[in-house]
Amino acid sequence: MPFVEQVAVLTIAGILAVLVIESEVIDLDGYVIGWLVYGVSALVVCWLGWRISAGWRWRPLRTMVRMLLAVLLFTPVNIGTGVNWFAPAYLVGGYEAVLGNIDLAVDAMLNLSVGLAAGIGVLMLDAIVRKLLHLNEAN
Repeated sequence: MPFVEQVAVLTIAGILAVLVIESEVIDLDGYVIGWLVYGVSALVVCWLGWRISAGWRWRPLRTMVRMLLAVLLFTPVNIGTGVNWFAPAYLVGGYEAVLGNIDLAVDAMLNLSVGLAAGIGVLMLDAIVRKLLHLNEAN
């Protein structure tokens, strides 16, 4: 199986794992297995995004896209089933917005906004350190 097909299969497996996580008839073992499958899939997609952006010459765009991908894939939100169970915020936000549960959709978007703000803060700190240490000339 070619590499791109393997990544597609892992991504689909990750999305299916999230749907299993969000269902209300899951036990703790299924929840952990779902997160493990999603985590491996998200790491593969993040690695693939890192490899694709490695050839980009403009460093600010490259780092911003990498940060956005990481925030999108790794920001969780509580799914509000009475138990402290979490799912990826972008999937919960989209899924609940389509179903009409605006409270969970807004909560998911709030979590994504906080993750985005934290990512921008890290990028700004990185830019300041690079400027002070004169590391911009190297890359």
